[in-house]
Amino acid sequence: MHTLEFEYLEQSTDAFLLCHHRIQKDVNTFEVIWLNTQAKSVLGWIGYVPTPMEQVIPSAELRKALHQAVINNQKQSGVLKGMPDSVSGKVLTFEVTALSTALLVQLKQDEPQTKFHQALGEQLLTTPHTGVVAMEAVRNRQGQVEDLRVLFLKQTSFNHPFLDGRVQVGDYLSRCYPSIKGEELFSHLIDVTETGTPSFLEEQPPGIDQTFQLALTRFGDGVLVTYYDQTAKQRTERRPNLQSQVLQQLIDCSQDIIVLWEPVFDDEGNTIDLKAAQFNKAALCDGFFTEDDYLYGTLTQMSAGAKEFIPQYAQVLQTGIPLRVERHNRRGGKDLWTDLSVNKLEDKLLMFVRDITKHKQASLEVEEQNHLLESILNSTENYKLVTEAIRDDSGLVIDFRITKGNKGTIDTLQKLFGFNAIGCTIKQLVGEKGKLFGQAIQVLETGQPYIKDRWHNRLTDRWYKFTMHKLNNGVVVTYVDITAVQNALLDVQHQKELIEGVLDSSINGILAMEVVRNAYGTIEDFKIVLANKPAEAYTFLTNAELVGRMYLSLFPTAREVGFFDRMKQAVEESIPFRVETSFPSPKLNTTRWFTMSLTQTGRGLVILTFMETTDQVLMRQKQELLLEELRQSNKDLEQFAYVASHDLQEPARKISSFSNLVVKQYAQVLPPAGVDLLQRMQSASIRMQDLIDGLLTYSQFSTQKEPHQPVSLPMLVQHILSDLESRIDEKKADIHVAELPQIQGNPIQLRQLFQNLISNALKFCHPDRPPQITIESEQATPEEIMQSGLDIEDKYLAIRVKDNGIGMEQAHEKKIFELFTRLHGRSQYPGTGLGLSICKKVAELHGGTISVTSTPGTGSTFIVLLPALT
Repeated sequence: MHTLEFEYLEQSTDAFLLCHHRIQKDVNTFEVIWLNTQAKSVLGWIGYVPTPMEQVIPSAELRKALHQAVINNQKQSGVLKGMPDSVSGKVLTFEVTALSTALLVQLKQDEPQTKFHQALGEQLLTTPHTGVVAMEAVRNRQGQVEDLRVLFLKQTSFNHPFLDGRVQVGDYLSRCYPSIKGEELFSHLIDVTETGTPSFLEEQPPGIDQTFQLALTRFGDGVLVTYYDQTAKQRTERRPNLQSQVLQQLIDCSQDIIVLWEPVFDDEGNTIDLKAAQFNKAALCDGFFTEDDYLYGTLTQMSAGAKEFIPQYAQVLQTGIPLRVERHNRRGGKDLWTDLSVNKLEDKLLMFVRDITKHKQASLEVEEQNHLLESILNSTENYKLVTEAIRDDSGLVIDFRITKGNKGTIDTLQKLFGFNAIGCTIKQLVGEKGKLFGQAIQVLETGQPYIKDRWHNRLTDRWYKFTMHKLNNGVVVTYVDITAVQNALLDVQHQKELIEGVLDSSINGILAMEVVRNAYGTIEDFKIVLANKPAEAYTFLTNAELVGRMYLSLFPTAREVGFFDRMKQAVEESIPFRVETSFPSPKLNTTRWFTMSLTQTGRGLVILTFMETTDQVLMRQKQELLLEELRQSNKDLEQFAYVASHDLQEPARKISSFSNLVVKQYAQVLPPAGVDLLQRMQSASIRMQDLIDGLLTYSQFSTQKEPHQPVSLPMLVQHILSDLESRIDEKKADIHVAELPQIQGNPIQLRQLFQNLISNALKFCHPDRPPQITIESEQATPEEIMQSGLDIEDKYLAIRVKDNGIGMEQAHEKKIFELFTRLHGRSQYPGTGLGLSICKKVAELHGGTISVTSTPGTGSTFIVLLPALT
């Protein structure tokens, strides 16, 4: 709280207490840190603070109210019961108000109830500040309250109307306010009328910039409303809080430590310690003291050495004479030197503390190394001369006499002139006034120093800073060797040119900008502070037209397309972003596309990087159009393949059927050559029918997009093996099926895939050994997923079908999945060359792939990758 607020509470006729809230071992405790004179009188308190609230006011009702005020941050009130003998016979009420860092308790002593009721009635009817409105219930046939009629309006109700001037005695509320039945106030009025339970609420009527405190009580078959305008009170209450916040912010801005100390007294009233009442952020001393130290400790607890200074602080409290001293503290291996200024502020001590640790440490180092520093000064290459002006009788300066010089200067002059130059004049040394004689006179007469920041001695290739300052009736001349500084500046210039060269050589446009905020702290624009050459080219603006200008003044369309809002959001949330967006270009009468990136530096600069991608976007759009045309073409081809293969089935069947009839009916009358031709035609028609069936199956898988469902691979493989039982027995094949999972897919398509793989393993078996086929599955490795071109972030199953057949060259691993591809003749291994193409199509339709690893004469392993169930 502010000091003025404490003074006001001290002068009040009501009793006030201030307490702190703490949580110790998960238990809420409250500690009284201050009582005004009236509170001490009412409570008969003669102890000292801080002290637990239970020792001052042992009231369960008050403790509960304090707890609620902390939780809800709302004012609490009640009656104190069970007080000690010091307050027996008194009826005390209390109000608890939650402040920013403490709780304020106000105690009031009630008068007898009868007098109180009489005074209350007179006060309500006579005071010009309280409004009174009495209303009776208007009930329907079922006895329910459906409206309220005004019975009485106090004159104040017209002067400061809670219900505006439209309401008169006898009016119905719903007629004056048609929407009131839907408002919460009307519900409160009805509840009080029906239940008799008083209600207290705060209302701000629509269209009125006023806030009213309402009290609702039942009055006969109606309700009595008393209210007062608390607008001014709220504004007054907010003003001290605002002033306190502003004051706290001001002291927090100070780099000096500011602490307001309250004295801690012993039983005899002597100051034995100090406790912090208020402190700023600088008081934490870079971790030397913590916030808990100030909140829960005393000065002597914070610093053991402070105990010996308590009498001095007590003297300031007694006499009001300020104290300024230097203090040294050591804590946690850290040293802290401070310059303390202590002043009395009412009944407290206001302490200003300046951290002089660095200064003190530097002073100590200077003291410890004084001899060394003197040696360094005398051996430095810097030259220093102190001269005194020589004037004629008229007062004009005619020469300068050298009175002092450092060792380096004296030694140099000794070498130049062969004698000690101290006591000599400039004319005696150089014979003339010298080039800078006039400048020295001007420095002497005007008092304005002459400084030449850079002077290069070509003979020694060193840089110096030359200065002349007035000193009494003379001039001090100094040559400071700045060779290292100058070289560093040249390096910085080189770095600057290098950075500008790098930025200008970038293909991206780069703008460095400062954030511009309005008075409310909202970002309203960005100021451009740097622009590279590509930025000039992309924007068609020169560097002079870009740097120093506001971003929106140059590019207003950024707000229209929403890009400026995206920039603000990224800066406020400190999240970089990269986006491709388009901007209309009135100058080119077209739309331009850019890839935009925004980042922030540690110093608050916003870096906007951009590159035009209009050509790439247009090319991508053309590619997407061509891709869509290609998809449509593939769709048409698939449809054609399906229709063609479907329509060719019937002619192929007729050729096969008619050739069979001819062989059966006319084989005896045909010559052997004719019969051979018919048999060849039959064989060709069978191959043609197989080829048509394969094409039809392949086209069906390409065009039919049936929804996927859970498929049990063990059951599916078992059905396939059952259908191939005769071929398996014929080949004497050994087939081992490991544990297989359940997957999501099309059961017909998956059956075709694995039936083709198992059939091929039986077909391409080695002539010298029976087939051995293994079907197994496991989680696909990252290498397998990457080699298949699938997303490495997803999970896939690898289902492997291994055989010990004839194998093939690994070079054919891609070719065998193409349409109509055969590695062997039909007479050796019959087939259409579509089986593996169908397998590839099914795997792709299920979001997977198929591949093969093979060794000639050893066998092959077909690997099917399918998405795993999640």
